[in-house]
Amino acid sequence: ITDYIGKNTIIPFLLDKTQKTYKNAFKPTAQLWQFLKQSGDAYIHGSIKFGIPSGRDLISDLPENIQSVIEIERDDQLAKGNISHGKLIHETLNEKAPSEFSSTPETYLELINRRKYYRDVKEKIETGKIIEINDFITYNLNIRQFIQDFLGTVEDPEFLLRFYRALENITILDPTVGSGAFLFAALNILEPLYEICLERMEQYVIEEPGKYSAFEKILSQVSGDNHPNLRYFIYKSIILNNLYGVDIMKEAVEIAKLRLFLKLVAAVEVNPQEKNFGLEPLPDIDFNIRAGNTLVGFAHEDELWDTISKQEGMFADEIVNSFKEEIKLVSKAYEHFQKCQITNDAKSDDYREAKSVLITRQKVLNKKLDQYLATNYGIKWEENPKGYNAWLESHQPFHWFAQFYRIVGSNGGFDVVIGNPPYIRISKVQYSLDSDGFNSSDLYGFVIRRVFSIVNNEAKFGFIVMHNLSFSNGFSDVRRMIRQQSSSAWFSFYARIPAGLFSGDVRVRNCVFIIDCDASKNKTYYTTRIHRWFSENRVALFPNLRYTGFSFKGEIPRFPDQNLMGLFSSKSNQQLATYCLKISSHKLFFKKSAYNWITVTPTSPPSFDALNKPIEQTQVSEIRFESEEAKLLSMLYLNGKINFSRWLCFGDEFHVTNDDLLSAVLPINEISATDKDQLFALAEDFVGNLDSTLQFKLNAGKNVGSYNTAKLWYITDSSDHIFLKYLTNRSRKIVEAIELHIGQTIMTQK
Repeated sequence: ITDYIGKNTIIPFLLDKTQKTYKNAFKPTAQLWQFLKQSGDAYIHGSIKFGIPSGRDLISDLPENIQSVIEIERDDQLAKGNISHGKLIHETLNEKAPSEFSSTPETYLELINRRKYYRDVKEKIETGKIIEINDFITYNLNIRQFIQDFLGTVEDPEFLLRFYRALENITILDPTVGSGAFLFAALNILEPLYEICLERMEQYVIEEPGKYSAFEKILSQVSGDNHPNLRYFIYKSIILNNLYGVDIMKEAVEIAKLRLFLKLVAAVEVNPQEKNFGLEPLPDIDFNIRAGNTLVGFAHEDELWDTISKQEGMFADEIVNSFKEEIKLVSKAYEHFQKCQITNDAKSDDYREAKSVLITRQKVLNKKLDQYLATNYGIKWEENPKGYNAWLESHQPFHWFAQFYRIVGSNGGFDVVIGNPPYIRISKVQYSLDSDGFNSSDLYGFVIRRVFSIVNNEAKFGFIVMHNLSFSNGFSDVRRMIRQQSSSAWFSFYARIPAGLFSGDVRVRNCVFIIDCDASKNKTYYTTRIHRWFSENRVALFPNLRYTGFSFKGEIPRFPDQNLMGLFSSKSNQQLATYCLKISSHKLFFKKSAYNWITVTPTSPPSFDALNKPIEQTQVSEIRFESEEAKLLSMLYLNGKINFSRWLCFGDEFHVTNDDLLSAVLPINEISATDKDQLFALAEDFVGNLDSTLQFKLNAGKNVGSYNTAKLWYITDSSDHIFLKYLTNRSRKIVEAIELHIGQTIMTQK
């Protein structure tokens, strides 16, 4: 997770920054894109290209019976309504493929779909259609390996210099740093990029001495006795110049710093014969990774100026000017302190004085800022010192523009933000937040808001949060903010059963997002299906991601491909709600939860107490229709694969609500009399076989019954084929997409 988020934010930012200062290197004919064009499938992940034969024929190596059903599909039998053939096709293609064809278990249908995807992406690479940096994310290419390989062969020294400048200046923040997992990942991403750049510079200098003065100056910082070796210099530069973190837990901050120190020390070979065993003093990163409350404090100077104006009236300007001067002095002291560490001057009087001045000035400044911030919470320190001290203890304010003035105050904000904010319901938070009209039902929404206030307008932003970001009303403001302050975003979704992204007791459904904040780019948004997987498939989870473009208006759907995006995104006044009444005898009962199927039946499943007496189901609700016709047709549709696939795209992956069911589009009034007769016969067959699907589960002494309507998909498959005639003119493609979607999602061992 940390690697995926890290590489898809850090490397695109570095390339974007290089492009802004050196546009010629990013023209379609430039070496960068020609290098990719000539790479073939080198940067397509191994799990995608595993077992694929050479050439354009993607099925010649498959068993004859599989090739046969694919040929039937090519004859478009499904489009002609040949249901029996369709059933044969998908029963066959849902067989497990041998391990020689795939690095992880998959059916033939999944295998063929993967091969088609591989062919399409490879063709885009070879025909030069991938010429945007963000395409690396959209097509999930191995951007980390690509940039390392390109830097190792780049023939343009100017590109190398511009990229290195971006590299040494990039600022990467984890605003809820914890033990430092994301910063550690960032370190591992940056280190080989530093190394390959320095190696290439050295090659240029050796080949043509005196020609590349900028390279010689950079290399002089590495050479000599100042550092034990190249790797130590690189790690030290990254830790001091590139990595930043904040956390409310002081213990977590200390652990994060320790992990980075251990990485630095491991780069040195200890020599007992030398003073201090050959180790130079460790850098001081107390000012990079800090303790404090990410969400409480002044993010920008303007917030402080507004507070001072309200409190001080006619004396405000004088106080503001005093603050500005003090902030500049703190910033200068910090810059000087950093330079001393890079040049290994830790024992000098200059170094000690710089650190002492910095600490003193920061304490004085923070005290004043805390006092003004407290007034926004209705507390005046001079009038209520006990209340003020209690507020300091509970809120632990952190003032971003003052603590990181060079970054937030002067440079507009951080370049890259990555992390995993805490998941805490707002009602459980022990301190008060200045919401200013912004609503989020979980703390992580406020962290997202804070990030947008402390990044620059070219930043990249990647988080792992809960999947309710995508649909819950409690995150409407968060989604609106993402939509307004991003140019592009990629959302991927992960279930918690059978395996979850986190180990141990943390079993939540997750969303991983990558956001591009560069306002100069066109707005584009991408999503994935909800991923369920077994633990043995975890290694291929992120390499196998496939994004689908969508129109980001309100919620964030979870589309598996463009076919279903087109089918389920269509708006219509023919939703099932159109055919409903509040009072009617034409009832259907539905189970209010789902996993591998949705249950909507004309009778409520029976349940019994410990004494075997019938009891009412508590997890079953009902919907009423205007007619028996609407009820029966809706019953078939709601139990079928089309609706289950739709629920996977728009539902929460567990609950089933009235809105989930009745927002489905089905033009009942357009269905012909002949098709209705067939559907009524299928409905009779469905009801007649319903009892055979009844199953019971013992729960708290109760024997709770439910209908496994997936066992009747052989009936609803036929009704789905009829319904599709009225929903799309691309039935075959839609059937294939739905079968694939459900096959990828239903968790039975393949």
